Amino acid sequence: MRVSFSFRNSLTWNAIAKNFWKAQGMDESWERVAEAVRNRRHSLGLTQVEAAAAGGVSEPTWYLVEHARQDRYKPRTLRGIARALEWPDDAIERIRRGEDPESLPHVPSLGIPAGLSQKLSEATPEELIKLEAYLDGLFANRRLPQQRPFPNTRNAPRHTSRE
Repeated sequence: MRVSFSFRNSLTWNAIAKNFWKAQGMDESWERVAEAVRNRRHSLGLTQVEAAAAGGVSEPTWYLVEHARQDRYKPRTLRGIARALEWPDDAIERIRRGEDPESLPHVPSLGIPAGLSQKLSEATPEELIKLEAYLDGLFANRRLPQQRPFPNTRNAPRHTSRE
């Protein structure tokens, strides 16, 4: 028996797969999330690998989100995805509730590694106070590089003393 594959067959299989996930109890809100995440990632010019790394999320998990293959994620996973896409932390839940992703405020990345950002978001107020005090002490004692008054030695005044 010979099976031929055509574009028409791929559309059929996609429809079957979509109906399968719906039959498993997936609601349409995750499809909205998948589309919004994929569109935002493309608009930022990120690959799935880059976006997953930026959000501190595994690549397979990112794939699951973009293809609406799962309906339960840890809160830190959803926060990581939102931060990688420069959205507010609650963006995924807002999209699930029907909010337009285009209306979400843009939260620029500060260049903080995802792991550190995640730890900071989970820190208690007491831990944040201690961390701030530690950083204040660290920065107060650092030495800034000394700038030479004449970085280009050609322009430096020449002192010649003849005795």
